[in-house]
Amino acid sequence: MPAASIRVSLQPQNYDKSIKNFSNHCRLYYEKSLSIHDSETTSDEDQEQLQASKIILDALEHQIINVHADEITVEYREFLESKDVHHHSEHLKSCGLFAEESRFKPKQVSTISSSLTHQALAEYTKVRDLERRNAHQMQMTKRRIYLEQRIKVKFMPHVSSPRIMGEHLVTSQAFLKHARGIITNFARKYKSKVGSHSLLAGIAAMMKHQIEEDKTITLWTLNGSTLSEVNFSSANPSQKHNGEVYMEDAIELLSSFMLHYPDEDEAEKGTSQKYESMYSFFIHGSISNSFLRYMLSDLPSSHELHAKPTGKLHIAHSSIGNRDNADGFNDEYTSLISWTQGLRCEIL
Repeated sequence: MPAASIRVSLQPQNYDKSIKNFSNHCRLYYEKSLSIHDSETTSDEDQEQLQASKIILDALEHQIINVHADEITVEYREFLESKDVHHHSEHLKSCGLFAEESRFKPKQVSTISSSLTHQALAEYTKVRDLERRNAHQMQMTKRRIYLEQRIKVKFMPHVSSPRIMGEHLVTSQAFLKHARGIITNFARKYKSKVGSHSLLAGIAAMMKHQIEEDKTITLWTLNGSTLSEVNFSSANPSQKHNGEVYMEDAIELLSSFMLHYPDEDEAEKGTSQKYESMYSFFIHGSISNSFLRYMLSDLPSSHELHAKPTGKLHIAHSSIGNRDNADGFNDEYTSLISWTQGLRCEIL
């Protein structure tokens, strides 16, 4: 019994137009799938275009896998029979990737008779990879700008007085409870994500260094990519990108007990594509060692983290100020015996 065949329709005169259409779909898909955007701004028409672009990329992948095969894979057969392929057949035709399958009986062998040569498939792959690289580069720039904006909005300008972060006095139990809650929530949410481990380890290293320095403020300088390029991507490109959510959560964590130190030299470098954006932070000078030990205990332990601490630690210039409450003398205690606060921290 003759084998059923799968024919990929692509006429030579339509090749350039098909490649152009394919390139447009690649650009749309990769820009949207990597994009910082809100799903609420995505219309039904956008959703339809995204789905069509995904089907087109899947079709290319199946073509590449099956180009040397005498028999098509089960996955390709299921793909060809799917409702999505038939629904987006016009888009596939416009890109020269529509496969017409003759009906075949059970157990009948199905073969490929494709007019897409190896050279043509190589050209499609080249276009796909180029659009993906361009989208990555564009989104890196967008995330860097977004990170800069979020830091400016979230971090108040450095002032030595009053000792307030957000709505709380940094020597109060309310502040300690608030900061510990943010640390705990962040650790619980991202501890399973190895991409966050260098940041968590860096925060822990900073706290330990600050406790050891006691009276002198520690400055922590890290690459902005640690915050902006950790991308737990959403499976659905129309949804809010998880890398953006991580960035916002990380900034929320840092701003709960740190201040931003604006380094003009580093900021100037960060505006150039030649340099990565660098940011410096330091722990509020009025947060005591006692409070820091509590906060440190809420971070994952070193054996739970599988990455080295990110950033560099160094002693800050005296112009930033100094630690005026390292011993916790001004801390609000809930215990009637204040010295038990320090004892309780050592136990932790």
